[in-house]
Amino acid sequence: MNWERTRRSLVNGLARGLLACYDVVVFTDVDEFLVPDPARYEGLVHYLEGRREQKVIAPLGLNVLHNPVIEPSLDPSLPLLAQRQFVKFAPAMCKPLLKRIPADWMVAFHGIKAPFAIDPDVLLLHLKYYDVAALRAVSEHRRAMHETDSRGSPHSAWPLGPEALTSRLLSWVETPDGHDIPEFDAAEVDLTEIVRPKAKGFYRTHGPQLPAMGKNPLRRLPERFLEAF
Repeated sequence: MNWERTRRSLVNGLARGLLACYDVVVFTDVDEFLVPDPARYEGLVHYLEGRREQKVIAPLGLNVLHNPVIEPSLDPSLPLLAQRQFVKFAPAMCKPLLKRIPADWMVAFHGIKAPFAIDPDVLLLHLKYYDVAALRAVSEHRRAMHETDSRGSPHSAWPLGPEALTSRLLSWVETPDGHDIPEFDAAEVDLTEIVRPKAKGFYRTHGPQLPAMGKNPLRRLPERFLEAF
């Protein structure tokens, strides 16, 4: 059984059924959160009400990163993002996750059989790297599932174990002493070439995740997002 194809077929079928009754279907992985700009919207419903003409929407993807040198263990009584403020722009995470039409998702939900654009007014905050201890535990489990059930692409992070991913994370958050990390500003990233048409009749985001993390500059999440969840 092809795990990814089976998962995608199941979710696409559920989405078609839901769209017979509802205006919009949203899909995210368990570690992904869609957050419209709090300065402009009261929440996701408010955001979508103003975009009824857009058939497919992709959020702007950011990986939330843990710097264990200066960020302590999580306190569950406090907002998570107030404790994990470092981010990097992740082009591959600009996935077409909100749709009003029954166009099928493709390639692990990074693509869809319809044109779409990236809207910087809504962020996808990806928490895979939000905590070193959690990353170690999850990456060990994912590597085992990859080896036993062939889950995840061999070219993705699935085959990488705790040591490989932890060392990458630590390199991504390295900063010179006293270096001031600016807030992320969507205006500094070029979104024009990220969504590309494919020969098989669908559109998808372009940009390998791990190389992008090494290349893109470290930023802080804007203060207005810190109490989003």
